[in-house]
Amino acid sequence: MPGLSALLALLLLCCCLGGAYLLALELGIRRGGWVRACATLALAYGLLIAAFELLLGLGVFTLGAALLVWVPFTGLLLARGWARAGVALRRDLRRLQAMGRAMRREQMLGPLALGALLVGARLLRGLAAPPLAWDSLTYHLVKAGRWVQSGRDEPLLAPDAWSYYQYFLPYGDALSAWAMLPDHGDGFLAPAGGLIWLSALVGAYGMARGLGARWRMAVPAALTAVFVPIVMAVLTASYVDNTILALFLLAMALLLASLRPGRQGERVAAMAALGVLAGIKPGGLPVFCLGGALVCWGTFQAWRSREAPRFHAALVVLALLLGVLPYLRAWVLHGSPFFPWPLTLAGIRISAGSPALAGLESGELLNTTPLDVPELVMALLFSRFLAGTDHLGLGHTLLLAPVGLLAAVRTRQRWGARSLLVLVCGASTLLGSMSRQLWTAWVSTSSRFVLCMLATCLLLAALLEEEWVRLLLWGCFLLELLLGLPCGWAGVDARGVLLVLPAVLVSLGGAAALVAWGLRRHRLLPGLLAALMLLGGGWEAIAAVRAALRYEIYASAANAQSYELHPLVIPSSMGLPEWKALDGEAPLRLAVTAGWDISGHNWYWYPLMGSRLQNTLTYVPISPDGVVRDYALKDTFAQADFPAWLRRVREARVDYVVTLAPAPIEARWMAGHPELFQPAFGDAKRENVAWRVLPAAAAD
Repeated sequence: MPGLSALLALLLLCCCLGGAYLLALELGIRRGGWVRACATLALAYGLLIAAFELLLGLGVFTLGAALLVWVPFTGLLLARGWARAGVALRRDLRRLQAMGRAMRREQMLGPLALGALLVGARLLRGLAAPPLAWDSLTYHLVKAGRWVQSGRDEPLLAPDAWSYYQYFLPYGDALSAWAMLPDHGDGFLAPAGGLIWLSALVGAYGMARGLGARWRMAVPAALTAVFVPIVMAVLTASYVDNTILALFLLAMALLLASLRPGRQGERVAAMAALGVLAGIKPGGLPVFCLGGALVCWGTFQAWRSREAPRFHAALVVLALLLGVLPYLRAWVLHGSPFFPWPLTLAGIRISAGSPALAGLESGELLNTTPLDVPELVMALLFSRFLAGTDHLGLGHTLLLAPVGLLAAVRTRQRWGARSLLVLVCGASTLLGSMSRQLWTAWVSTSSRFVLCMLATCLLLAALLEEEWVRLLLWGCFLLELLLGLPCGWAGVDARGVLLVLPAVLVSLGGAAALVAWGLRRHRLLPGLLAALMLLGGGWEAIAAVRAALRYEIYASAANAQSYELHPLVIPSSMGLPEWKALDGEAPLRLAVTAGWDISGHNWYWYPLMGSRLQNTLTYVPISPDGVVRDYALKDTFAQADFPAWLRRVREARVDYVVTLAPAPIEARWMAGHPELFQPAFGDAKRENVAWRVLPAAAAD
C-alpha cells in the first residue's frame, strides 16, 4: 500500500526532525534563527546514524523496530519540553516570516523562485523515474537495499569491484537505507535527496552568518554555494557528495557558533555533524580530527570550570565515537582502520588494503593517460562541453573562489581566526583525493573533490560588504541556473514529470490548505487527518506512475537517452530483459556474475533486486576451494572448477543464475549443460542472460 508507506515515511521524518529540534532545545540552544536550524539538522543526521548503527547491530533494521525507537524517543522529549517547544517554534516561525518580508523588500523572491523551479523539476523527475546513476546501480543502493532486505549487515562476497565496494564507509548509504525503509523500494530517494540539498543550503547560510556576514550578503553566497552545477547534477542520484557538502557546512556553522562562551549545545551538534561526516568518506576524517579536537578542548575547558553539564560532555563523547566506529570496525576486522584503501606514508606501505582497489589506484587494472592539466581545468570549469552529459563541473564559480580568499585577507583583523579555521578545514578535505588516479580516471567528475573548499571560498566572499560583490554573487547564481539545467531527459522522462506534477500540486497544496483551514477554525485534528489522507492518495498516484514507467525509462537509459549525471558507461551490461522479467510478485534467489570489464565496475546489481527489493542476490565462487577470486586475474579461470561451482549453486538453492556482459565462464558452462540450465530471459545478443536452474541442478 503506497499510501500507507508515505504516511509512515512522513511519521519517521517528523519524529526525526521533531526529535532533533526538541533535543536542540534540551541542550540549551536557545538562540533561534540559523543556529537552531543548523543544530536541528546536524542532530537529525547524528540521530539517524546512531539509530542505524543500533538497529543494524541488533539485526532489526526494520520499519517496525525503527518506529519503536523513534516514536518513544520523540514522545519523551515532547513530554519534557512541550511548552518550551511551542514558544520556541512560534518565535522561529516569526523570524522566518520576517526574513521572507525582508527578502521581498530586497527583491530576492524572483531569483529564489527560479531556483525553486530548477530544484522542483529535478525532484519531479526523480519521483517519476527509477534510479539511473551508475554508482547507485552498482553499489550505493545495493548496500542500502541489502540492509533493508535483511535488517542486518550481512557480507556479500563477490569478485572485482564489489570486493571493496562493500567495505566503503557506510554512513552515506545508511541515509539512503532510511529512505528505502518505509516502502521497501526506491520511491522516497528523490525526496531524501531534496532534503539533503536543503540542509546544505541551511548550512551554507549558517556558515556565512557564523563567519560574520550580514544576511543580505549571506543569502546570495549560500545560494551560489549549493547551486553549483555538480551539486544540481547529483541532487537525486543517491550519491554521497551532497551529503558530504551538507555536513561540512553544518559542522562549520556550528563550530563557528560554538566559539562564543557558554555554547555547549552547539558543540554537541557540531560534533554530531563531524562524526557523521567522518563515516561517509575518508576525506571527512581530517575535518573530523580538526573540528573534533576544537570541540573536545572547548568541552573539557567548560567541564573543568563546571560550565558544561555531564549530559553535554557525554553526548560529545558519543558523537565522537560515532565518527570513530567505522574505522575501529575496519581495524578489528581487516587489520587497518582505512581498509579497503591502501595506506602509504612517506613511501612506506602501512596497509595493503583491498588488492582490487590497490590495483585500481596504481593503474594496474585501469589504463589511464598521464594527468592532462588543460583537460582537468576544462572539466572543473565546463565539463559538459567535454562530452554529452549533465554539467558536472563547477562552472564560473571556480573563478569566484579568489574573491573569497581576498575577503579573508581584507577582513583578517576582524574575522581572521574564523576565516583561518574554515579555510584550514576546507583545505583538509582535499587530502582524501590526493591520488593521481582519481584526477585522471574520473576527470569528468573531479569537481566533486573540491566542493567543500570551493563552498568555503564562496561563503568567505560574503564578508566583503560591497555592492559589486553582492551583484557578482547574484549574477553567479543566475548563471548557475542555466548550467544546472538537466540534459539527460528523454521524452519518457518529460512524460513522467507531467504525470506526477498534478498529484504533487494537488496533494501538497491541498494538504497545506486543509491544515490552514483547521488552524483558522480551531479544528486542527480534522484538518490534519484530511491532509494526511490527501497526501496518501497523492502518493498512490505517484507510485502508479513510477511502476508504469520504470522499465520504459530503463530502456531509454540503455539507449543512452535517459541518464543522471552521464549516460551509463557500459550499457551492454544492462540486462534490461532480465530486470523486468525477474521483477515479479514472488521473491527469487539470484546468483549474479559478469566478465571482467572497466575495472570491474560493470555489475549492475541493483535493478535485479526488484522494485520492492524482493529478490535476494548472491555470488557463487568458481574456485575449487570456494574462495572468491577476482576475474581480472587469468589464474582464476585456469583453476575454475565446474563441479564445485555446480555443487554450491545447488546448496545455495538458486532460482536463476544471471550472467552479465561480457559473458563470464559460467555462461559457457551453462550453455554446455542444457540438462541443468535453461536460458529463460535475455537480450537479442545473448550478452545478458538469466539461466533457470532446472530441477536436476536444484536437488541432489
